[in-house]
Amino acid sequence: MNPVLTTTKKIMLKSRSVKIDRAALRDWVDRFARQRKRLPRWETAKHFFDKKNPERSLSYLVMLDTLNFCFWARSGGRWEFLDRGKSHTGYYALALALKAFFKKNPGATLSTFAEMRLTDFRKIFQGGRRLQMMSERYLAARSVARAIIDQGGILSFISSAQGKLARLVPKIARLPSFADEITDRGKKIYFWKRAQILAGDIAGAFGYRGIGEFQDLSYLTAFADYRVPQILEALGILVYSPRLRQSLANKTLIPSGAKSELEIRANTVWAVEYMRRELRRRGVALMSYQIDWLLWQASQKTSLAMPHHRTRTIFY
Repeated sequence: MNPVLTTTKKIMLKSRSVKIDRAALRDWVDRFARQRKRLPRWETAKHFFDKKNPERSLSYLVMLDTLNFCFWARSGGRWEFLDRGKSHTGYYALALALKAFFKKNPGATLSTFAEMRLTDFRKIFQGGRRLQMMSERYLAARSVARAIIDQGGILSFISSAQGKLARLVPKIARLPSFADEITDRGKKIYFWKRAQILAGDIAGAFGYRGIGEFQDLSYLTAFADYRVPQILEALGILVYSPRLRQSLANKTLIPSGAKSELEIRANTVWAVEYMRRELRRRGVALMSYQIDWLLWQASQKTSLAMPHHRTRTIFY
């Protein structure tokens, strides 16, 4: 079993600031089962993909998920990227900025980022406002690119998992900046948000065929970030203590590794797992990562009253 499930369960069961309302969860499942919504597909318009060059496609995905963290603004407006005159923020801004770079530089691969200067790196993400944690992003991009190159390149790196996410995800999690885990009271707690997303993105971008074909997609859990718990709270599935609610309403920073942060993330993982199990009982076969995608996309289209939690971290 995925260690994200086994280790976060202990946090979830002992949570004091965050609880899962199983009745609200079952109500959501009942509504969803009746609606039979379509699963979101890989968004080709917002992502780069080179059918003739899988190395470049994979290089794009690796950089995308190496940098896929912390898009909220510390003060003022959010960083944005203009694509054909339309402003995009957050993850989509990142996806489109990298897409523009790869299209403008037809020879770009991981080697490009392994040797890139900070000034050139910053130019990729020019926008109306500055994307925070730029130095951390730059160091992560260079170190991840170099680590994969040292292991024989991205094609070899992915192929060595032999079509099994149970092998690929821990392998990704050992890359620089991907070790989304913490020791709590002497025991390791795993979240592996970006490592799991990268594995899922590879599968989705390649249409679940070829290098994107994996035998165990059910291995993936929810990707514990800040948007999915935000919409779970809006649905009444996650219930926060009055003190935590006030902290979120005030947009107070929660330190990485703080008890409340661990509880939010652990309960997010298990809320989605319980949703998966309840859906299966109703004859709806969805995997946890698919439910996560549905929730995340819904969060992008909905104005939510409660602000998401804010933790300054490279992991999500």
